[in-house]
Amino acid sequence: MKFLNRPLTGVLAFCLLAGVVSGLLTATTFMPLYSIQYNWRNWHPGIQEMTVLGQVVDSPESRVLYVNELTELSDQGIPLSRLWRFDADKTVEPLYALVAHGIWRKPQQRDEISLNLEGGVITVPVAGVWHPFHPQLGDNWVVLVGQAELPVTTVAPESIAPVEKVGLLPANFQGGNLVSWMLFNTFGFLLYGAIGFLSKKGKCAGLGWVVKLWVGGGVAVLVGIATAGLTFVLKWPLPVLGLLPMTLGLLGASYLLALILLTGLSMVLAKIN
Repeated sequence: MKFLNRPLTGVLAFCLLAGVVSGLLTATTFMPLYSIQYNWRNWHPGIQEMTVLGQVVDSPESRVLYVNELTELSDQGIPLSRLWRFDADKTVEPLYALVAHGIWRKPQQRDEISLNLEGGVITVPVAGVWHPFHPQLGDNWVVLVGQAELPVTTVAPESIAPVEKVGLLPANFQGGNLVSWMLFNTFGFLLYGAIGFLSKKGKCAGLGWVVKLWVGGGVAVLVGIATAGLTFVLKWPLPVLGLLPMTLGLLGASYLLALILLTGLSMVLAKIN
C-alpha cells in the first residue's frame, strides 16, 4: 500500500479524480432534478390568466401569448428577471418574440420564429429566451411583443390553474435519501481515507493523514463543481449559473460529512492504539 504513504501531492492527485467522479454523479443525478425544482420555485406564483393568439408553426401544442409592451409582463406573472439571452437590439422591431427554452433549443428557431395566428402566419425575430420549466406553461410557449397590427379578430383570456410552491430540494434528495446520496457520492474518498489509516502508526501520523484528507476534500469539492457545471452545460444547454450555488453546497456538504466521519474514525483508532 505504498500509494497511501505518498505526500500531500499524492493525496491531491487522488482527490482530483474523486472530484471529477463526484461532479459527474452530481451533474447526472442531482442537477437535472434540481434544475426543474429551482425554476419552478422562481416562477412562483405564476399567472392567473393569459391571452392566447395561436401556436408556433409545426407545434400545435404550443401557445402564443401577447402583450403590447414588455413592461406588462411582470404584472401578468411573467417577470423579466426570468429572461435569458435577451437581445435588446431586436426590440426595436414592431413585433418580436420571447420564446420558451424548449422552442429555443431547436436551432432553426433561434434567430426568428414563425407563428400561426388566427388570420395567417407571421415571422418575427427572437429577442430573448425564457428560463425553462414553467410549472403552468411548460417549455413550449412564446410571448409576442409589439404594437403592430396583428391578423387576429377575437382575443379572449384563458384562466390558468394556480401552482403550489415547491420545496428547496427534489423529493429524491430529502431526508435519508439525501444522506445516502451524499455518502454514495463520496464513497471512493471515504474508502481511500479509511484504508489510509491502516498504514498510519501513532497519533501524529494519523493526525497528519486527517489534515491531508481535509485539504484534499476541499480540492475535490472545487473540481467537482467545475466538472458538474461543465457537464451540465455540454449535455443540457440551460442557464446554469443559478444552479451552481446549490450544487456547490451539496458537494461541500457531501465531503464535509465524509471528512467528519473520517475524523471520527481517526479519533477512535487513536484511542485504540
